Amino acid sequence: MIKQHIKRFALLFVIVFLGSLVYVGLLTASLSIAPESLRRNTEQGLRIVESEGRYPSYYFEEDTSQLRENTRIDNYTDDLILRRAGMLSKEPLRDAMYMLDYERYWHGYVVLLRPLLSVMDYYTLRRLLHALFWILAALGMAQLSRRVHPAMGAVFLLALAVLHSHILPMSPQYFVCFGIALSAMNLLLCWERRRPLSAWRLLLFFALTGSVTSFLDLLTVPLITFALPMLALLLYDRGRERKPLAALIQCAIAWLIGFCFNWILKWFWSTVILGEDEFGWAITQSGIRIGKSQAFPQTQLAALGQNLSALLSVLGMLYLLACAALLMLALLRRQHANLPLVGALALLALAPYGWYFALANHSQVHTWFTYRAQLSSLLICFAIPLALADFQLERLLPKRRK
Repeated sequence: MIKQHIKRFALLFVIVFLGSLVYVGLLTASLSIAPESLRRNTEQGLRIVESEGRYPSYYFEEDTSQLRENTRIDNYTDDLILRRAGMLSKEPLRDAMYMLDYERYWHGYVVLLRPLLSVMDYYTLRRLLHALFWILAALGMAQLSRRVHPAMGAVFLLALAVLHSHILPMSPQYFVCFGIALSAMNLLLCWERRRPLSAWRLLLFFALTGSVTSFLDLLTVPLITFALPMLALLLYDRGRERKPLAALIQCAIAWLIGFCFNWILKWFWSTVILGEDEFGWAITQSGIRIGKSQAFPQTQLAALGQNLSALLSVLGMLYLLACAALLMLALLRRQHANLPLVGALALLALAPYGWYFALANHSQVHTWFTYRAQLSSLLICFAIPLALADFQLERLLPKRRK
């Protein structure tokens, strides 16, 4: 069994490596085409984000509280994205790796944004992202209601509200990880309903999800692309086809292979194609992100505290209090609790805090968007009482006297 797992994980490394070749080709091809409409729409987008300011808060501009902080848009990074999406290239292969002196990321969003900005302006792009986001969210809500529990869909929508997810489509940067996470969750639930995925296909699914995330994302909330589909899988399967804890650990390893190894491959291809040592610079920046820098001193506890504080809005507090009440009832009344599932869910709920601890600098400096990685933890706060009640909430209600 151990040898089989080693072979599977080794094969994932090979597949991710081959995928990196595809990514290099896609970036090169996208930079080879630059219609006039792309330049025009990109310049319009740059004027829009400049007029709005670097970090505007669209709905609470005059508020100085945590609420305003939690609804900030990162126009600074969107400006960076637009400049790379609209760049004119005479050497597409080299520029695909160089990306205007930002080599440590793949910048795969360019592959999607360049065609879109060739046929629509920035306002229309935002409308498209709004439509896609809410379609995916509605599908996710319907899937969770039908496949897990009728109340789970409503709780999913409430958790999105706690995280102010309505602002996500305003920013291409914010949209990426949530778009991947929602798409992966919906696909996984559809496939599982038809026929449970084999162990190998499930590992491949999460490895590819991690790889696509590191290709498209600029380190916003990448963990959500693992945690959300993993949570949906655990709640749908309930230990029928897989041991929950084993499935969680194996899928986490597969996702990390896809995400981390693909990121390292970007440094490798940049070094090979540009003829410069990109590993040293990338490692230095990685050290800053995890808080190992005297110039940018950050602490793990501060990162954890700030992200938890951002979650505890009035709505967030009410949500967590309601979940705590359900948990108390579940602990008092449990009859056929699915304890292996509860254990796996509890471990998955801790994943965002492990991320904050590991990337202390990034998680503290960018609290105003990294706090949304706690979406899965919010859902698990409701899912654990649900699992303790064997997915029958009526067991938690007081029995009527005859």
